[in-house]
Amino acid sequence: MLGVGYDRTLGGLEMTLRLRDILLAAAEKQLKTKTPLRENARAMGKLMKEAERLKLVLSANADFIAQIENLAEDQDFKLKVGTIINLSIITKTITIISLTNLISFSFPR
Repeated sequence: MLGVGYDRTLGGLEMTLRLRDILLAAAEKQLKTKTPLRENARAMGKLMKEAERLKLVLSANADFIAQIENLAEDQDFKLKVGTIINLSIITKTITIISLTNLISFSFPR
């Protein structure tokens, strides 16, 4: 064994949070609300739930339409999500894994 490395920030929750942030950014562009969506706990909960569902669907399918009814102020949200978004998230995760491995091999035990 050459070394041991780990990163506590990696996992399914990290993917879900990144997907939620992508959905949030798209919703802020698409919907015009009086209060920011980040300050609306109910809207953030709905985005988190849809991000979790999106993660599961994108693991098996190439494209998916994320839909949330009544996201904020009686406005519906709809976004077509494809593999490009999933690949960008995976690329960021692989970069983190590579850095973790590089650090673990730099310090012999």
